Parts: sequence; structure tokens; C-alpha cells
Amino acid sequence: MSQVHQPTSDLLRGVRILHPEPKTLLNASRELAVHQRPCTVTQARAIIAALAPELDDIDLTGEGFAHTAVPELAAASTTFIPRVETGKQQRPAVRPKPAKTGTPIRWLPVSAAVLVALLLLTGIVYAVASSGSSEDDTAKDPATTRTETSGVTVNGMVFEPKGTIADTDCAAHAYGDVQVWLERNRCSELVRARYESTADGKRAAVLVAVLRFPETVLAGELNEVADRPGSGAIADASTEGEPWPGKTKPFFESAAFASGREGNSLKLVQVVWVGAPSTPDDADLAKIADSALQIQVNA
Repeated sequence: MSQVHQPTSDLLRGVRILHPEPKTLLNASRELAVHQRPCTVTQARAIIAALAPELDDIDLTGEGFAHTAVPELAAASTTFIPRVETGKQQRPAVRPKPAKTGTPIRWLPVSAAVLVALLLLTGIVYAVASSGSSEDDTAKDPATTRTETSGVTVNGMVFEPKGTIADTDCAAHAYGDVQVWLERNRCSELVRARYESTADGKRAAVLVAVLRFPETVLAGELNEVADRPGSGAIADASTEGEPWPGKTKPFFESAAFASGREGNSLKLVQVVWVGAPSTPDDADLAKIADSALQIQVNA
């Protein structure tokens, strides 16, 4: 056998099958000698001792082996033939994904538009809630105030309206025997209307109180109580912190009094002079009180 043929994979892995001839060994040594610096004689003898023990130092020196390692080559790095693994396939390198290029979204205009829309929506919700809340408060409030603008003329007398207050707790706004009776009996509503009128050149304050009951008999019973002298009456709202309009401060303790029935309602009128002393039997005040009974008072 003169030649040996090896697979390429064996050659790349550094495997050599030698024909038993010196030349063949020399060729294999040259192919596998990939170190960048030559071996010393000592190093070479250690290798040759196993292969050709009959060679001496002269023969190795003649072949080019040095007695000692060259200093400048001692630090040289050794390059090895890479080992190729045929059983495994190398994974292809993963290419990085290119960065997305495009027109960036301008968030500032979008944010501004969203903010404006939220403000508009908030304003609408607040307006609706405020409107509904005002209506509910008016419905739930037991005391409501209404102001008329046009005067009322009765028997040639002009009554200028000064406001109306409606309540559901009648007894809380009364005093004397009238209050006691209201505390023991049912009253649906109390409406207190304020007016001002003039008689004989003097100005008078008029308080018209209308009490509404679920039954006619109740209105009649309270009328009998209210007509008794000193039995009390309905108090003006000025005694409860609601002053008379303007700078007027009428006092109804000595007022002229009148009462009248209208179905299930009872009307009680009190009249006093503004800025002048009053008495219950004053003829002018009594005339004003009788005329005020004809005023239609609405809640």
C-alpha cells in the first residue's frame, strides 16, 4: 500500500493516518505544525523519542530546531485549527430588526383637542346638575319666597306687594292660642303676603296670612280662636330674620285685625302704620284690613 486517502472531515479535525515511512511522518508533522514559533531541541526530542529514538541533537539541529526558545517569539499567541463538528449545524446569525422609520405622531395637538372636549363635557354636566339641583332644592324647601311687581287695587286702595313666603309648618310661625291650636290640628300650608298701602296720607304695612286645611271644619274652628281678643295670630317673617323690604320696620303687636273664610282656607289680616303708633281700633287701619281680605293670595 503506497497511499492513504482520508475524508476531508478527518483532515479538518487534525486526524492523520500515516503510511509507515519517514517521509510520510515528516509531511504530517508539517501539516499539523501550526505553532507560530519552532520547538526547542528538548521539546523536539520529547516528541521524536517516541517516534525516532535513534536521532541525536546534531540531527535535530540540522533540521532547524533551536537549542532554546527565542524570547521575542515566546509571547506569541498560538493559533489552533478550529474543530469542526459535523453532527451539529451552526445557527445563522440573527440580523437585528431595522428601526421603524416613519412620521412620528404629534401628541401635543391631540392632547389639546382631548382637553378641550373634556372641558366642554364637564361644563355641560355641571350646568345640567346645577339646574336639576336648583329645581330639587326649590321643591324640597318648605319655605319659598315670591315677590310680585304690580300693585293690587281693592275698593280704591292700592296695595303694593312686598313679597310672599310659603311654609308647610304653620304652627312654627304663629304665637298665642293660635299656635297652640295649630300644634294640635293639621294645617296643609301657610302663605304670608306682605303689602304696603296708603290712607289719609299715611303709609301702612299689611300682613295677609292664608292658612289652608284639608277640611273646611278646621278652618272654621281656627277662625273662632283667632277672633278672640288677645288669642294671638301669625307672626311676620321679620321676627324670624327676614326683614321687611326697604328701610321699613313695622311692628304688628298693636295691629288692626280682620279675618275671613274661603272654603278650606282662613285669611288673617294685620295692619299697622309705618313710623307711627297704631291701635287695634284705628278706623283707617280697620278699613285697610277689611279691603285686604279681598286680595287673592297665591302660594
